[in-house]
Amino acid sequence: MSEVNVKEMMDSLDAEELCKYCSYNSDCDGDVRGGPNNPIYPPCADGLDEDDFDLEAYLSDMEGQMETKIPHRFPVLHIRDKIFGNIHTYGTDSHDSLMLDENGNVMYYNLQNGEGTGECGGYEFVYTPDEGGYNGIKEVYSEWDSPRDNKKYDEMSKEELIWQCLVKDLQIRELLKAGVSDET
Repeated sequence: MSEVNVKEMMDSLDAEELCKYCSYNSDCDGDVRGGPNNPIYPPCADGLDEDDFDLEAYLSDMEGQMETKIPHRFPVLHIRDKIFGNIHTYGTDSHDSLMLDENGNVMYYNLQNGEGTGECGGYEFVYTPDEGGYNGIKEVYSEWDSPRDNKKYDEMSKEELIWQCLVKDLQIRELLKAGVSDET
């Protein structure tokens, strides 16, 4: 663990929080104890010394808070496969990626098959209004965590490849009919 500046941590806390991490007494609520002739002040009443600060308890609480925080909101993007019409949520496929084109526009790019949302790409963004809020994020996580049927996935990949080859074949035939040589 890197060196921790306890004094800076303590300075960032208000009096109530500081009292919470006082190692003096776990039952201490920051109030003065004893009678008027013999007041007993807890260490956190006038500020703690670094030795009186329970660093382990503080770090443990901070770690717990970090684990329970709601993740940052990110845009939910849906992408449609133009050939099959299948729609999926960006990020649920390990081959999903976003890129910027030369004009600074965001484009989707599938790393597996090299297709994207460009002018001649096989994918397009689908407009979806943000009606779900938190539920929309929840759906993304459930889709991400859903088990994949590998056999069906492999067959789909083969079928997709066949369709891509058929489309390319049709493009070449059209070019040949027009008398243009295909250089790709």
